[in-house]
Amino acid sequence: MPKTIRRGIRILIPICLLLALLAAFPLRYAPKRLQISLDATEFTETSDTIWNPYQGWYRIYGYMLSDEASDITSEVRTSIRNDVTTRLALLEINLKEYRNGAISEMGLSNLDELLSAWEDSNKQLILRFLYDWDGKAMQTEPDTIEQVMEHMAQVAAIVNAHRNCVYLMQGIFVGNHGEMNNSRYMTTEGMRRLMECLSAVVDPSIYLSVRTPQHWRAIQQSTEPLNAEDAFAGDLLSRIGLFNDGMLASGNDLGTYGDTPDGEMDSYEKKATRASELAFQDKLCHFVPNGGEVVLDNPYNDLDNALKDLAQMHVSYLNYDYDAAVLDKWKNAAYSNEGSVYDGRSGYEYIGSHLGYRYVLRSLVLDQKRGQSKEASLGLTVENVGFANSLRKFTLELLLESAENGEIFRIPVDTDARFWDSGQTVSLDIPLDASQYPLGDYRIYLSLTDDATGEEILFANDLAKTGQGYALGGLTLRELQ
Repeated sequence: MPKTIRRGIRILIPICLLLALLAAFPLRYAPKRLQISLDATEFTETSDTIWNPYQGWYRIYGYMLSDEASDITSEVRTSIRNDVTTRLALLEINLKEYRNGAISEMGLSNLDELLSAWEDSNKQLILRFLYDWDGKAMQTEPDTIEQVMEHMAQVAAIVNAHRNCVYLMQGIFVGNHGEMNNSRYMTTEGMRRLMECLSAVVDPSIYLSVRTPQHWRAIQQSTEPLNAEDAFAGDLLSRIGLFNDGMLASGNDLGTYGDTPDGEMDSYEKKATRASELAFQDKLCHFVPNGGEVVLDNPYNDLDNALKDLAQMHVSYLNYDYDAAVLDKWKNAAYSNEGSVYDGRSGYEYIGSHLGYRYVLRSLVLDQKRGQSKEASLGLTVENVGFANSLRKFTLELLLESAENGEIFRIPVDTDARFWDSGQTVSLDIPLDASQYPLGDYRIYLSLTDDATGEEILFANDLAKTGQGYALGGLTLRELQ
């Protein structure tokens, strides 16, 4: 047989084998001409309490740090068992036993045991280190600012080891009740030194907070609030929020605000009017936490006024126990909004459910591009009905589960929930390349997960919840005849 014929046979044999294999095993993926159909479930908002992290009501627990041995773990476990109503805990940790020197090894060990015990709960921690519980900070604070800064560095080493459960730190250790007042260190220079020290030693994933907007401006040396371009960078500018323990207490929130008109805000030392400071918080607190406690029953915390201001300030956490007079007023006032799932419920229920972020799925639609193309997309609409944004990174994922064999296909969604603004609706376009999936029927699920802890974030919808996420309906891929 001539060489050319033999060479031709050698070439034809593998081609024939390949054609035979293709004939024996049909293509796995969808053809170019196909029909994609979506059967989306109905999305209904629920008024149920949503048990999500980094927001809601908190309770206060005070600890005196010392060299004395104590059963801290048992004490904390009792506190956790008795508090099933909150996801946040504010730990006030008094350091006055060490005002004259460094915190001892025993003191630091006790602090580590304290945070370890709380880490076993399902709560996120707000920490406030202070030297005073009695309004006598001048008598109990260290004699030098350097001593305060040494304490900051010492406790930071322990706090950073528990950063997954520590959400934020309030204050800069000084002032009556740790609230940055009546302290020799509350000059602008003193504030800046202490906050710069704290920011340098505490892990950048942990938010910091100051008592008033004026404090924020003095430390930042800027009258302009944080913007979206600079948010979440982990530097000093992007991590300082606010805490207000005189919230809704009076026209100036017990001295939190002042009376300087906008046009005269030429100094970092000045406090603006209530309206101006609320507008400042409206911009700033899209990107950093804002919370505290409401005090003193007065018209500013009547329900309608409170709802307006809490939304404008983007409040994400409030004291569960104080002030009882204000909280009782909200419990006895009915929320009124025809068409809302909260219409007729108490103002207290409404406020508690809207502290922080609250996501409601509104719709899911299919867009099959160019007729019967394999290219399509799912359009998901989400509304954040809460007072504030999420301030931690979450991952959104769509899952397709084969109804035939249970095979799972994961579709990451390119979005950052930290920019799902409170009171706004976001439309997400999720590309769907049907050529990646076998023909057949699929169940659609959606999950939102906290990157730091792996905890699933809950939506405020009356939807079936499974181990794969929320069931959104079904998808069918069919070949056109």
